[in-house]
Amino acid sequence: MGPLMDVKHPNCLKLRKNSEQWSKYVHGASAIFAWRIAKGEEVTLLSPPPPERFHPSGLSYYQVIEEPIIRGLFGQNAVHKINIVHPLIKESDEFFYELWPNDRSNKWVERFGLRACKMKWRQVRHSEDKTKLQSLMAFPNQHLSSTEEFKNFEQHKVAYIQPIYSISLLLVFLYTLLKIPVVTLFGLLYLLLEKSWNENNATKEDEMIFETSAATPIMISAETTKAEQPTETSRQGASCEMKARVKSQKKAAKKIKNEKKARAKAQQEAIKKLKDEKSTSHKTQQEAEKKLKGERKSCAKTQKKAAKKMKNDKKACTKTQKKAAKKIKREKKAHVKAQQEAAKN
Repeated sequence: MGPLMDVKHPNCLKLRKNSEQWSKYVHGASAIFAWRIAKGEEVTLLSPPPPERFHPSGLSYYQVIEEPIIRGLFGQNAVHKINIVHPLIKESDEFFYELWPNDRSNKWVERFGLRACKMKWRQVRHSEDKTKLQSLMAFPNQHLSSTEEFKNFEQHKVAYIQPIYSISLLLVFLYTLLKIPVVTLFGLLYLLLEKSWNENNATKEDEMIFETSAATPIMISAETTKAEQPTETSRQGASCEMKARVKSQKKAAKKIKNEKKARAKAQQEAIKKLKDEKSTSHKTQQEAEKKLKGERKSCAKTQKKAAKKMKNDKKACTKTQKKAAKKIKREKKAHVKAQQEAAKN
């Protein structure tokens, strides 16, 4: 899914959303990712080897969201085959087998045997939306377990049942995970049903099946024909649902406002703390500079005293040397004079 899951990438929104918002965002991204894959013919999965190939809880993103979509349980598209490969076993590199519609795991077991790997599965929440999706998948999973059953199921289905059932599951899925507004769902349902009706002849058998399917909890927009308009109970349910949604939106707005206030308060405290730290650092730096200046003055004073003492010592030494030289000169003169007198005598 590229940069959507890379926290270091600037396009990743994880740091800008709370945990609940991020969870819904990833659910929606997984659904879009799966719908794109469902347009192809085959898909290959990477998983641990048998016997435990998928998350034991059955509530991973793939098991709850992606697999139903690529198998065609939600929407109109479905892949023809799902393959699986187990890269954790090095000698089975590039050996893949069919997982759906026919599970050929016996081929892998015959060649490599059962190899239980110690997997540290991530913790997943038994959230309400995932449980609802599992219940929605219960019927299709029982009847679409193989290719032959899928073909027989399609041959015996009447023209309107499959589109209406798929559309119903898709809209419930969108409402459960992505919280799309009810009015938008009404409009989308109306357009899809109108397209389906235009493509098929309105036979008597089709009308009976449509009346049966109309008992599903999907409400039609007020802009449809009189035969399609919702009952008073449906309108009351829509009104209650709209009120609940408005209440939920107000609650979410209040929560966001409180979060903004908390962030602003935290930022102010951080700024104040940083300002105090800068003030303390500046004060410490001034004291250090003052101390260094005093040490430099003391050192300069000591150097001056030493230079003055050295100068005085040099003067005293020069004076002593002059006295000594003068004394030696006098002694030489006296000695020469004594020699001259001795020579005369």
